[in-house]
Amino acid sequence: MEIYILRHGKAEERPSGISSDAKRRLTESGRDEMEQIASGITALGIRPGRIISSPLVRARETAEIVRGRLLLERDSGRGPNRVGIWQELKPESDVSGAHRRLAAMAPDSGVMLVGHEPHLSSLASSMITRRPGRRDARAAPGRTAARDGRAYGDAPDAAINLKKGGLAIIRANADAQTMRGFLRSLMTPKQLRLCRRAAR
Repeated sequence: MEIYILRHGKAEERPSGISSDAKRRLTESGRDEMEQIASGITALGIRPGRIISSPLVRARETAEIVRGRLLLERDSGRGPNRVGIWQELKPESDVSGAHRRLAAMAPDSGVMLVGHEPHLSSLASSMITRRPGRRDARAAPGRTAARDGRAYGDAPDAAINLKKGGLAIIRANADAQTMRGFLRSLMTPKQLRLCRRAAR
């Protein structure tokens, strides 16, 4: 499974009269930047079958911008019909909930998750940090779990810094109700915008 982990764009400070952090919207510059980032994402040939967002407004707006860009691409056919919402992508959520939802999906699917820090970095870290070299009882004789490609014990968290509009790409498989994989790419917003320019 290809998992694309995207942090929402730049959002407004909490305005007076709005008590809930969940209602903060993208700023005008944040929307413009996300449009450019979305173009960079499509220029890289990224075509997730599903886009799933946190229920918070700034994440949903980010997800809709990316979905709209996928729909506009002439060679992409049609993009995802709608943005799905997972409560498990809320900032305060435990990452195990997202693991369970992902593990229930088809193993050959591609999904983009749009959410918040530090939740997204914790989620990505939990998928890729494993202690290599420990013998796995399921591994073939004479092979370590690392060489066998199977799951092995958790290691300390990886220090992933996902900037607003940044993208992590992880290739993972389900091991019971936990996703295990490796980090294929970690891209900054600036790099994604440069991809858009290079594709012109």
